[in-house]
Amino acid sequence: KEQRRAVKEKPDDFAEQRTLAQLLARSDPNSEEARVLYAELIRRQPNDSELRREYADLLSGDATRRESAIEEYRTLLARHPAPATRRNRARLLAGDPTHRDEAVEQYRTLVEVDPGNPVWRDEYRQLLLSDERYRGNAIVEYRRLVQERPADLEAKHTLAQLLAGEDPHSN
Repeated sequence: KEQRRAVKEKPDDFAEQRTLAQLLARSDPNSEEARVLYAELIRRQPNDSELRREYADLLSGDATRRESAIEEYRTLLARHPAPATRRNRARLLAGDPTHRDEAVEQYRTLVEVDPGNPVWRDEYRQLLLSDERYRGNAIVEYRRLVQERPADLEAKHTLAQLLAGEDPHSN
């Protein structure tokens, strides 16, 4: 209520409007009011990368706005290729079979930038297992994993299935 009052008292105050958008987004990740307010703020300051990230994060929480979020992350990456932004985009892309190739490229870039990040590597491997077309890449990744963690029986089993031409998800 206080923030709405502050915006009402200073309707042209960018910082007050942004704070209201942030509060609305936090209280309701599907807030249409927050989405509209962020869109207006971006029209006013299109080069504010942090503002665009906040907007993309808000959009990404709404399945009906997935394409808009993907595009917003793409715009952000073109201006500021931060790994966290790339991961957010990759995760959205991976959730849609029509964007899998692009998701694989985004994850490939992530693991090249930070090859030791176990979370990104795991997400990348899981994505590779999701489509037969990536079997060769999955084999490379699981061979690497088995070398890194020779005691990991699950990784060995998955690699064996991949090499035998079996579907690792069939268990």
